[in-house]
Amino acid sequence: MSNSVAAPMPVALYSDLPMTRQAYRAFRARLIASEAVQRRIEKAWAKTSYIHGCWARRPLGLAYGRHVIQAFRDQALDVLETLTDDAIDEATEDAACARRALRVPDNALPERTRGTRTGYGLLRALAPLAWWRRVAARLRPIGTPEGRRLVFAAYARPSWRDQPHFDEALDFFLRHFTLPDSAKGLIEVGWINETTVRNAWRLGLRSADALTSFADASRGFPAEKLAVLIELEVIRTVEELTWLEQWRSEREHISATPGVHRQAKRSIARLLELGAPRRSILRLLDFWNSCAPEDLNQSLSALAARGYGDGAQIFKALEQTLWLAPSARNWDFVIDVVGAREVHHIALFDEFLRCDTLPDAAVIRAVQVPGSKFEDLAQTQSFLLTLCDRRAQPARVIALLLAEPHALRIEQLAHCRSYAVHRSEDELQQFLATLAQHGFGTTVGVLAFEEVYKSWLQTSKVGRLLALYRRLRDAPPDPQAAAKWVIAVGEKYLDSLEYLTEAFQVTDRGAFQQIRPFARIAKNVLAWAIEGRGHATVEALRTWRRSARGIEQVDNYEWREPVTQILLEDAAARGDFIHVNRNWRAFWKARRNESEAIVGRPAVGADKMAFEVYWARVAELEPLLEERALPHLRHQLEATGGFVAASLIRAAWHDARAYEQGLATFTSEVKALLDGRGPNTADISELQADAISAVYGIDFEPQDTYWSKVVALETHLAGLTLRPYTMHFARQRIEIKGKRQIDSQGVVALREAFDYGRRFRQMIGIDVGLASEGLSPRQMRENQRAASPQTLHRHLGVLLGVLPESMTEALSIEIEAFGLETHDPERRHEAATHISNFFEVELGDTLPQGVGALKAQLGEFGAATLARRLVDATSQEPDSDGLVVAFERTANRVRELYGRWIHRQLDVFTGGAVAAGGDMYRAVVSKYGAAYYSKVATKLCSDDNERMWQERRQSHLLVFDLARKRLAAMAMLYVERVAAIDPVRPTLVMRAINTLVGEDSGHDPDSVVRAFFSVGEQIAKDNRFAAFAIPTNTGQHLLSNRNEIVAVIARRCNEEKADHSAPDGDSPQQLHQARVVRLPSDAPFYGYEHGRAPVHILYVLWSPSCETAVHSAGEVSRRPDATDTRTL
Repeated sequence: MSNSVAAPMPVALYSDLPMTRQAYRAFRARLIASEAVQRRIEKAWAKTSYIHGCWARRPLGLAYGRHVIQAFRDQALDVLETLTDDAIDEATEDAACARRALRVPDNALPERTRGTRTGYGLLRALAPLAWWRRVAARLRPIGTPEGRRLVFAAYARPSWRDQPHFDEALDFFLRHFTLPDSAKGLIEVGWINETTVRNAWRLGLRSADALTSFADASRGFPAEKLAVLIELEVIRTVEELTWLEQWRSEREHISATPGVHRQAKRSIARLLELGAPRRSILRLLDFWNSCAPEDLNQSLSALAARGYGDGAQIFKALEQTLWLAPSARNWDFVIDVVGAREVHHIALFDEFLRCDTLPDAAVIRAVQVPGSKFEDLAQTQSFLLTLCDRRAQPARVIALLLAEPHALRIEQLAHCRSYAVHRSEDELQQFLATLAQHGFGTTVGVLAFEEVYKSWLQTSKVGRLLALYRRLRDAPPDPQAAAKWVIAVGEKYLDSLEYLTEAFQVTDRGAFQQIRPFARIAKNVLAWAIEGRGHATVEALRTWRRSARGIEQVDNYEWREPVTQILLEDAAARGDFIHVNRNWRAFWKARRNESEAIVGRPAVGADKMAFEVYWARVAELEPLLEERALPHLRHQLEATGGFVAASLIRAAWHDARAYEQGLATFTSEVKALLDGRGPNTADISELQADAISAVYGIDFEPQDTYWSKVVALETHLAGLTLRPYTMHFARQRIEIKGKRQIDSQGVVALREAFDYGRRFRQMIGIDVGLASEGLSPRQMRENQRAASPQTLHRHLGVLLGVLPESMTEALSIEIEAFGLETHDPERRHEAATHISNFFEVELGDTLPQGVGALKAQLGEFGAATLARRLVDATSQEPDSDGLVVAFERTANRVRELYGRWIHRQLDVFTGGAVAAGGDMYRAVVSKYGAAYYSKVATKLCSDDNERMWQERRQSHLLVFDLARKRLAAMAMLYVERVAAIDPVRPTLVMRAINTLVGEDSGHDPDSVVRAFFSVGEQIAKDNRFAAFAIPTNTGQHLLSNRNEIVAVIARRCNEEKADHSAPDGDSPQQLHQARVVRLPSDAPFYGYEHGRAPVHILYVLWSPSCETAVHSAGEVSRRPDATDTRTL
C-alpha cells in the first residue's frame, strides 16, 4: 500500500493565527456544553444504541467519545458557515478556533474578491478538469471531513446550476486518486460509492481509470463484504475478484448490520490463523450472517479434545456445520455412536451435528446392518430424526421396513418419511401386509404407496381399492400407476364402485370410467335401481339417472326394507327424489316417538340394565310398527303429493278417522304455506310443524325457540297491495370453451387438502404437532403470483378440519364431481359454482364458530403452537386471541388464492345459448312466521336473527316450486321511506336473492335476477311506491350468497359507470341504467336491523319518473322526423 498524500498536522496548521492553548480549550468547552451540541450527541448515541442494543446507552467509552468529537466538529462547521465571508477572513478568535477544530489552514480557502470568484467560475466552465485539480490540491492538507466540506463549498458556489455533490466517496477520491482525462470519466467516478473507492485504494489502485475498471469488476457483489475480504488480505489483487463470480447477483443486496460484518471478520481471521486457504474461506459468503466466532471456537475446541487438530482440514470438510453444532455432545454422538472417525465421514452427518435432540443409540444400531456404508447411513438422517421424534417404537418401524418381502435398503429409508410420521406401528404392519397380499409388497411398491399411506386412507379400504384395480385387466402393473389410481379413486364412493363393478362385471379401465359417474349415488339406491327396477345395463342406468332428479342426494338406506321401497318407488313415479331423505326421517321420527310412548324410555341417569331392556323391547316393536304403517304410507304419499308427516303416521296407528282428518288438515296447511301463509299462533301442532318441514325442506320442531318471536307479524303488511306473481327461470346449456381444460393439478390439491383436513380433525385433540405436520408459515409468505393451490393445501386442510363435517362432506362431493371428466359440463360447472360459493361466502360465515369450538378444545400452549404453524407471529395478543387472528389471516389468504383459482376454472366454461323451456315458479310476499325460516332453508348467516324480522319494514319474497311443493328461492324486502329518493312515499328495497341448493342447478343466473327484479318492479307499481332499489354490495354479502347472482346484479346496476343521481340531465339512452343514489351519512339504509350493516348507496332500478322518461324517449324515437343523434 502507498503512503497517504494528506499533509501532516504541523504543516496543516503552519499558518494558523497565534493563539494560546487555553483559549482553544475554552472555545471547545463552550461549544460542547452548548445545547445544540448536546442534542447532536444524544441523537447520534440513540442511533448507535438502536443498532447495538439498549444496554449500550451509558455514555462511556470510545464510541461515546467519537460522537462528542463529531458533534463538536459539526457545530464548528456551523459556526463558520454562519459567519460572513469577511468575518471568516478576519482574524477573529471564534473563526480561528473553529478553523483549528476543523484543521483548515488559511491558504486552503479561496480569496473572497469578485475577481477571484469570477476566475474560478470561468475556470470551471472552460477547463473543468483544471478546476478539479486545483480543488483536489486544496483539499489534501485539510485534516477533517467537515473542513474539506467547508472548503469545497467555498470553491463550488451554490449559485451554480450543476453544482457537484460532495460526499465521502468524492472526498476520498480527490485526495487519493489522480483525476481522469475527461469530464465523462469524472461522471463515471461520481456513481461509485465510498466503500468501493476505499477497496480499490487498499488494493493499490491510484488512477481514476483503474478505479472505474475495479468498480465494474466488483459489480454485483456487496462492497461491505468485499471490504472485509480485502482488509484481511483474502483478496489481494484485482484478478482475484474472479473468485467471487458464483456469489454475484444482479439483484439489490440487503445490507447487513456492522455487527454482522465484524463477527464475519473475526471468523475469517480465525480461519486464516488456522491456515485455511484463502479461496476456501470464501465459502463463508454462503452463511455470512450466521458465522459467529464463538460458535466456531466451541466446535474447534470440542474436536481438539477428541484429537482433531488440523483446523484447515476440518473447515474444508465441515464448513458451515462448524458454526451450527449446538454442543460437544453432537460431535461425541457422531464419533462414538455412529462410528465416524475420519473427518470426511464426520462431515456426512451434518443433520446429526446440527440437531438439538439426537436419536437413541438403539435406533442407530438398527440401521447399521452388515455391509452398510457411512454414505448410505447419512441419507437416513432426516428419516431417523423424524422417526425418533414421532414414534414410541422407532426400532420396530425400521425392522418392519427392512423385513421381507420388500427388504428396503438403508439409503431407501430416506424416502419413507410418511411411514415414520403417520399412523401407528400396528397400522404400518397391516398396511405393508395389505400391499404384499395384493402383489405390491416389493421395494418399489412400498416406496410408491407412501403417498397412499400419507393420505390416511384406511388400510382395509386400500385393500379393497387394490382388489378393484387388479380386477381391471388392462391396468398397468406398475406400483406407481396403482398408487396414483388408488389416490384418485379414493374411499368416498368405494361401496358404490364395488357394487357397480360386480353388477356390470367391469374388467377394464374404459368400462370402469363409464360407471364412475354413478358412484355418487348411494350403494343401496343403485341396488334398488339395478335389481329392483331392472336397469341392468350402463346405458339403461344412465337414461334412468337423467330423469331421476335429486337421486344423488338420497342417503344409503337399506332398499329391501318395505318402507324404503315405498319411498323410492313413489319418488321414481314422480321423477323427483328430493323428498326421500326428509320423508325417511319423518318415518323414523314417528317410529321413535311411538316406541318411546309405548315402551317408556328410561329417565336420564338410569342404569345400564334399564336401557338394555328398553332397547330390546323397541327392537321387537319396530317391525310391527313398520308393518302396520305400510298401507297408510302409500296412501299418505298419494294424498299429499309425495310428503310423509310423522304426526300422520302416528295418527294412522291409533285412529283412522283422526288420520283422515289430519291428512286433510296437512294438505290444507301445505297449500297455505305454498300461498305464503301458515300458522299464526304461538303454539303450533305437530302436524303444522311437519307441514313447515316438508315445504321448506328443514327439520322443524314445534318447540323451536324462535317461533314465538317471529309469529303473528303479518299485520306489518297491512295496507299493501299483494298478489301472487309468476317467475320463470330459464335453463342454460354449459359448454367448455374450445380446447380449454380444467386444472387437474388444482383438483388434486383440493383432494389433498381434504385428506389433510380429515387427519387434522382426528388428531387435533390428541397431538397438535402431529395434527399440523408439514404446516409452516413459509407457505403463507410465497409470492402471490408464484403460489398455486398446492402451496396452501395444508392451510386449507386446517380450515376444513374446523368446519362442520356436513359442510366439508358436501363440498367434497362437489370437488369430486368437478374433477370427473366423465360428467356433463353442466354438472361440472354447477360443482365449480358451489366451490366458488364456498370460498367466497360459506367459509367466511362459518369459520368463526369452528374456531371458537377449537379454542375451547385447545389449551393456551396448543393454541399458540397451532397459531405459529399457521402464520408468522406479528402481534402480542394472548394465545387464544392469537389463534383467532391466525385463522382470520389464513382464511383471507386461502380465499384469495383458491378464489382466484376457481374463477379461472369457471372461465373455462361458456354459457352458450339458453335452452328452450325452463321452470315456472310462484312468488308471494309474506310476513307469516313460517316465512322467517326461508333464511334457514337457504342457509343464510342471519338465520338466527329474529330482530330484523320483527321490524315492520322487513318481509320475505318467497318463491315456490308448485310442482315439487317446496320452497325454491327467496329474497328480503324492505318497505321504508328513503328521503334521498322521496321524502313522502316509501321505497321498496330488495336484497339477499338466494336459491336453495339444487334449485339453481342449470338455471341461467341472468334469468333468475331478471325474474326477481321484474317481480320487485311489479310490487312497486302495484303499491305506487316511490322507487324499487337494491343496496350496493358490501363485505356482508347483502345482495346474495351466490357469486354468479352477485355478478349479474353488478352488471345490471352498471357500477363502473358514472353516478346518475340527477336523472333530469340523463340522455334517454342512459335512463334504463340503474340510478345511483347516495344516502347521507346520518341516514343510511340498514341491511340488517337498524344500526347494523349501514349502506350509503342505493341503485334505483325503477321509479315512475324513469318510466315516464323512457316512454317519452320511445315516443320521440318513433316520430318520423326524429333524428338519431348517435349517427351524427
